[in-house]
Amino acid sequence: MAVPTSMKGRRRPKVPDDPEEFKLTLGEHLDELRTRIVRIALLIFGGWVAGWYAQPWVYRFLNELVHRNVKGHQAFDFKDAFTNATDPFMLKLKLSLLLGFVLVAPFCVMQLWGFVKPGLKAAERRPVGRVAPFSVLLFFLGGGFCWLVIPSAIHWFASYMEEFPGTVLYQEPGKMVFFILKMLLAFGLGFQLPLVVFLLGKIGLLTPETLLQY
Repeated sequence: MAVPTSMKGRRRPKVPDDPEEFKLTLGEHLDELRTRIVRIALLIFGGWVAGWYAQPWVYRFLNELVHRNVKGHQAFDFKDAFTNATDPFMLKLKLSLLLGFVLVAPFCVMQLWGFVKPGLKAAERRPVGRVAPFSVLLFFLGGGFCWLVIPSAIHWFASYMEEFPGTVLYQEPGKMVFFILKMLLAFGLGFQLPLVVFLLGKIGLLTPETLLQY
């Protein structure tokens, strides 16, 4: 079939092959944001419910770890002590919220990524997809390394009580438990640094010259 002369040399308009590259209106962006926020809120609530039932087991497990490493020192007594009548309930509430957030954090990140992804170019999205599995691996490696260090750290901190003979250590229940959980989270996030540097380099926000400079 012959092609009309008027169409020869005419370039077809470039149509995005990815539907997500079509631009959305401001109202559509707000609707999408509201949907993602509602989903994240529901995820956190569901995680909190799960954390509420898992909290007693997690507390006993971590509290026994603390007692084992603190009571290794015979120079002082160690007792758990609440200072307010509301402390037991607040401890259970805070710990269940923290556990719930940890449980649903990956799904919350997926919701945030689903909102941000359409605004990125294919070249910017590709590195994120490649490093995601390594991010999970590094997070667990960081948490595992912290778990190996925590007992020695607790034992080392408690060793300073030996310089004060005759004293009694009254520890708020949950204080060391939260310390352990925060350290696990901090180490897990800290092990993400190589991937952060890699991603910043891929999208052009960080150059080798900048790294050498600082």
